[in-house]
Amino acid sequence: MIPILHMPPPWAWATIAGYRSTHGISGEFRHLRGPAAVVATNTNYGVAQAMRWMREMGIEVPMKKNLHQGAMVGVVDIADCLRRQDVKEYLFLDEHPWQLVLVDPLALRVPVCSKRFRPKVGLPAKEALAALAGQRCDVGRAYATKLRELMEDE
Repeated sequence: MIPILHMPPPWAWATIAGYRSTHGISGEFRHLRGPAAVVATNTNYGVAQAMRWMREMGIEVPMKKNLHQGAMVGVVDIADCLRRQDVKEYLFLDEHPWQLVLVDPLALRVPVCSKRFRPKVGLPAKEALAALAGQRCDVGRAYATKLRELMEDE
């Protein structure tokens, strides 16, 4: 299983586009490392405010209608977990006490919708690998290799 990082659509887009490299969590998940699915939630709560804030910061955010909701939009690699006060990037820092450090974002060519995306359960590596089908780039191949290794352990 790989972790699922649920976030509102603008934050999911910013993460996959490479603008956001941290994700706030509670302490119980600070051990997470490796590939993680990025899922844009199916909510409108705070979306307009987040989009307005990003535009004020000079980030060209897609129109709300062009942001995916309720779908896995990509994958990232969780490289580390730091206490909030130890994070150097303040642009997307939130109120959570721990921040996952995210690297190597990769957007899916076709977002995957599923009712099975539950944060505390995770996503079977086989499903994540299927979502990556057709990604013809070095990062995509690297994730595929990691996911195949995880499948052997499941």
